[in-house]
Amino acid sequence: MSACVFILDQGTSVHKLLVFDRQGQVLETFAAPAPTTEHHPDGFGFDGFELLKISNELIAQALRKYEQRLMAFGFSNQGESVIAFDRQTGEPLSNVLSWQCQAADVFLAKRQTCFQDLRVLSGLVPSAYFSAAKIGHLFARRPALLQAARNGSLVVGTLDAWMIWHWTRGRAFVTDPTTACRTQFYDIHQLDWSDTLLDIFGVPKICLPKVCENSSFEVLCDDGPFKRRALPLLASLCDQPASLIGHGGLESPILKTTLGTGAFVDLSRADGTAHTGLLKSILYGSGGKAQYYSEGGVLSFSSAFDWLENRLGIPRKAAFDALDGDDDVMVLPAFSGLGAPHFRADIRTRFGGVGLQASPLSLAAATVRGLVFRVSEIIDAMATTQNLPDCVQVDGGASQDTVLMQFLADALVRPVVVQDLPEMTSLGVCRLVLDRLGEKLKPLSVSQRLFEPRDQRVPVQYQNWRSWCAEQLASHGDSH
Repeated sequence: MSACVFILDQGTSVHKLLVFDRQGQVLETFAAPAPTTEHHPDGFGFDGFELLKISNELIAQALRKYEQRLMAFGFSNQGESVIAFDRQTGEPLSNVLSWQCQAADVFLAKRQTCFQDLRVLSGLVPSAYFSAAKIGHLFARRPALLQAARNGSLVVGTLDAWMIWHWTRGRAFVTDPTTACRTQFYDIHQLDWSDTLLDIFGVPKICLPKVCENSSFEVLCDDGPFKRRALPLLASLCDQPASLIGHGGLESPILKTTLGTGAFVDLSRADGTAHTGLLKSILYGSGGKAQYYSEGGVLSFSSAFDWLENRLGIPRKAAFDALDGDDDVMVLPAFSGLGAPHFRADIRTRFGGVGLQASPLSLAAATVRGLVFRVSEIIDAMATTQNLPDCVQVDGGASQDTVLMQFLADALVRPVVVQDLPEMTSLGVCRLVLDRLGEKLKPLSVSQRLFEPRDQRVPVQYQNWRSWCAEQLASHGDSH
């Protein structure tokens, strides 16, 4: 029986564990719904032990079936989500604060004089989307936690650090550069935690995990589900750079969008000047150096489809099929605030052109159009400072709908290439794990579908939508 590895992908809506052979082919997928995010006193998030339980059950399933064949594993996490917990016992001292939580926006606004330092050092725009404001706000509201952090009894973990602590009985409290840089505590040029950034948010460095380079990342996990079989964790990455690596972003310039709970547009080889409304983050860290990528995100994408079904009673498929309907209805979708290139936590979903004749179906279709146009808006922002590849690679669950993908190609006026393996995040981590094992995995010849732009009405709709959105944002004024 041939050897294999598994990759745990902790998505926002669903957790997946994919078992790969040494050629990078998927042998089996295990999946479970992710923890339910709710509003708690700390902010919008979920229970850390629930996250641990769900992930551990998936690992246990894989170990029961593939125990003798497994050589190592890899891990991808949600990035900006964080949790405070006891350094000695691992007991949570806060809920997990989800990347979607914007409760710290007012806390962040009081630090406007530091925004230039935030932008230059972290590569990120000032936003409550990132971990730093969430933790600073948590400590400001709960001084006892700040004191515990200062005396070393409390630690703050990104989700990878939280899981690894429990998989090693507390021996390892570590993260990697791709995740560390999404906290907004990390200097992406010096490749270390920044005293300047930590001081801005009032967070002591002692409470943060050690950052281990991607090229030498290795942790032996032997607790929890790994009591059955200890395995080395050889790659741990933030989800979006992992997906970009899956598409081949380490080897060549790649423009891709992942259509999951949110929609994230990423461009590899982003070493030049970035658009001020986009993010510059680390794709891979090795030898004291880093490769970078540029990113912009729509904070709600597939999660907005759930709203369409729950509030309007319109299944997503019906909304997709109605995209070429009434284009007088306009929607600026901002269910969790407005992400790149605006970063306006104060903005929520807005509707225009909605008369008595507007049906729930026309509202649903206009919402989907707005979501696609938000992706287009981010790619347009990238094009102002970067030379973009001719086509856009697309993955994620929503990429499997042909009507939606054709509309995306029409809106972008660019060819769209959809991978028939939507789990490119897991593939990216798998490539790094196999590379560490000496299995130099070539880019897979994954089957794909090409969508060429063909409907010339859609770019006109997009420009009309952008004009309307500009009016909406101008009428609302600045957020800070």
